Amino acid sequence: MQKGEALRAVELIFAAIARGLIDPDFGSVKVAGFGTFTLVERTGRVGVNPSDPSQKIQIPPSKAVKFKPSKTLKDLLNDR
Repeated sequence: MQKGEALRAVELIFAAIARGLIDPDFGSVKVAGFGTFTLVERTGRVGVNPSDPSQKIQIPPSKAVKFKPSKTLKDLLNDR
């Protein structure tokens, strides 16, 4: 496979994962033998300004992606 073809294939895979996470009917994407990507919602909270620790800041709610590796991937990594 040429480098350009491989890059296009990887881009298509990432785009499919992103579409699956955005779609409200799914919420998670499973890649057999690799793991599961899940969309999670983080609640808003109060944080500390790193440049001025005495100052509190409000962190708004946000969405994030959580990854859980498959047993196959964990076993592969732990056998080395």
